[in-house]
Amino acid sequence: GKADTIKQIQIGNVDVAGDLSINGEFKTSLEVLLEAKEKLGGDIRVRELNGILYLDWLQNFSLNIVDITLGINMKEIVRGKDITSLGTRIIPLGANNLTISSVNGGLDYIEDINAKNTYGIIEKTVEYREIEDAADLYNACLSDLDKYTQPLYLLESNALDLSFLSGNKAEEFTLGVNLHIVNPVMAIDSIYKIVEIDLDLLKPYDPK
Repeated sequence: GKADTIKQIQIGNVDVAGDLSINGEFKTSLEVLLEAKEKLGGDIRVRELNGILYLDWLQNFSLNIVDITLGINMKEIVRGKDITSLGTRIIPLGANNLTISSVNGGLDYIEDINAKNTYGIIEKTVEYREIEDAADLYNACLSDLDKYTQPLYLLESNALDLSFLSGNKAEEFTLGVNLHIVNPVMAIDSIYKIVEIDLDLLKPYDPK
């Protein structure tokens, strides 16, 4: 209610379900939303319809799978990793700021030694506000540990959008579409989701 009307976002289509408790004190709406998304899954996007902004939160934006193959429509591909969101020392918090220190030798964190040796000591707090037992909190964090301590691997590819030649909209590159990327030289043959598109409006058939 504090944002100007033109900046307000209405609830759009939502098919993600689940129960969780999040402490939203001193956090922005976006921070709370991203925290909920991390726990419940799915993808979020903002779209405009008739001058009104809507937020969609869906398990899948698209079920289409489009091929990007070396020697056909793949021009370039770069593999990198994003370490900005990882931690090596994970501090789980449960209900009423419950910690795991009582079941973890007095330590309120779980440390990933391999990640620590690679990236140094990086503390990251994660919330499990629905958990009221320290042992359950420890086990929940331990089962999720790789999710917090491993970098996100990112693929950046220049590829021709063949839908502009075929006229088949099911082949179009849009946010949320799944790409079957095949590059034997880099030992890549997996399905990845489009999370960002860099598009030249004069050459929409040639996005990054």
